[in-house]
Amino acid sequence: MGPDRRGWLGAAALIGALAVPAGACAPARPTAVDLLRSFAEAELRGDELDLGYLASDPSFERRGWSRLEGPPGRKLAWALGARSRLRLPLQSTGDKELYLRGRAHESLGPALPLSLQLNGAPLGEITLGPAEQDYRVVIPASRQLRGDNVLEMTAPRRRQPAPGDPDRRELVAAFSAVTVRPLGSGTRSGVPAAAGTRIVLPPSSSLAYYIRVPPGARLRVGRRRARRGRPASWAWSRTTRAARRSSTARRARAGRSSMISGWRTRPGRSCGSSWPTPVRKASSG
Repeated sequence: MGPDRRGWLGAAALIGALAVPAGACAPARPTAVDLLRSFAEAELRGDELDLGYLASDPSFERRGWSRLEGPPGRKLAWALGARSRLRLPLQSTGDKELYLRGRAHESLGPALPLSLQLNGAPLGEITLGPAEQDYRVVIPASRQLRGDNVLEMTAPRRRQPAPGDPDRRELVAAFSAVTVRPLGSGTRSGVPAAAGTRIVLPPSSSLAYYIRVPPGARLRVGRRRARRGRPASWAWSRTTRAARRSSTARRARAGRSSMISGWRTRPGRSCGSSWPTPVRKASSG
């Protein structure tokens, strides 16, 4: 395995100062935005995804899956019904490997074919048995989208609960591992994660926040680097007009971070309602 090179967003860069209009375009006053506290609302992407992360999707159980079950270290999820889907939020579109470890429900015979599709295009077919096995499928770059992708599994049969059985689920297959990672990569990756007072940004990952920018304001994005334990501001900045929906992407390196440095009102502009503006906070890769 190669070295675990990760970017991080330190606590000093997780609170952005926002200057927002007060009243009828009065002088701007600063307002703090704590991005670490808002981490649960961030949009995360990565090129290495695992079952634990995929099952944390709020829509996981509505897409034909059971919740994770089993003892720690041996968690699994059941695919339910004729079709199960997974949302794969990919950072890039290079060739990847889909690794599965699973078994068919014992009532479905010695061999259960399972068809795989990504974004509606066929990926192939695997055959599951009652004993757990490992499966590897290549996901070509040409089938992928940057951002949300949909992996679909289709089964011809599913468990039919017997009369009086308290478990009424139409079980198909149990998976103890579902992993997507770049093909041939020796570097460990993943999706961004909050760790104490930092946000860890693995290689080939990104996070985004949706910021409500007031009319007549401008969003300035800066960079900050820690030196000897104390933050020092960079002179670099980029401004986006509040009249447009826009996103800003910056790369984060180890020991550096991207941050929102503030909003400023523009003189001579009227105040009014505001709307969400997507801001791509940082990426690593």
